[in-house]
Amino acid sequence: ESEAGYGGYYWERYQENLPNGEAYPTIYNHTFYPDLHAGTCVNGTDYPSYMAKDKDFIRLYLYKNNPEGCCKYWFGDAAVEGCVNSVIQSKYIDWNSPDTNVTATAVNKTEEYLTMWYPVIEESKCRKDGSMPSWMMAEGYVEWYLFNTRQQCCAAFGLC
Repeated sequence: ESEAGYGGYYWERYQENLPNGEAYPTIYNHTFYPDLHAGTCVNGTDYPSYMAKDKDFIRLYLYKNNPEGCCKYWFGDAAVEGCVNSVIQSKYIDWNSPDTNVTATAVNKTEEYLTMWYPVIEESKCRKDGSMPSWMMAEGYVEWYLFNTRQQCCAAFGLC
């Protein structure tokens, strides 16, 4: 039996008769993953590819809308509050947005890398000026030397 005013289709409850030009509500689907160097979890979709390698890895590393679960599993019961309060906000792609171009898979990686944070060991700091050594952008080095946030870079190298 359908609800009053609805034809019985489940999606009709969410449409609310919005005109074509009106924005639809944002659906938040935050993904939290552990950053062991920082001692907290990161909110973003820029996690290392190995974390989504298979179903077991996804279950182990990725927590949807659940920073407490990420913090509890990776840093223990006693650290949950501190971990949740220090979650690092990183890159997040809203795949539900009509402005997101999901077909753009051929991205100029060098251009993307030049916008990331990297360590300057001799100065004990991290920078985001696009002047990192070219070897940091080479395959096999990117995931260890380039970061989307200053906090991740600093935590990974004990700098800042």
